[in-house]
Amino acid sequence: MLRLDDSWLWDFWLADDGDRYHLFFLFAARALQDERRRHGQAAIGHAVSDDLRSWARAGDVVAASEAPAFDDVATWTGSVVRPGTGGGGCSTPA
Repeated sequence: MLRLDDSWLWDFWLADDGDRYHLFFLFAARALQDERRRHGQAAIGHAVSDDLRSWARAGDVVAASEAPAFDDVATWTGSVVRPGTGGGGCSTPA
């Protein structure tokens, strides 16, 4: 199980690349003190695992910039699409 003692974690999605599992998740620092503030400070984190039990943090994927900026708002949830698979309902006619 992935646990980050200094962060709240919620909403996650998984991807299997054939070698390892990739976990993407929303998180915010507990330093915010009030859990309700996490929604405005959410970032997307990344962790990897070989067995879905032991996870290694692989860094942050997306985080909001300091305000004022065009990207100073938290990002919410996500998805994974493998190139060439026609993900997202797209396909190439035969």
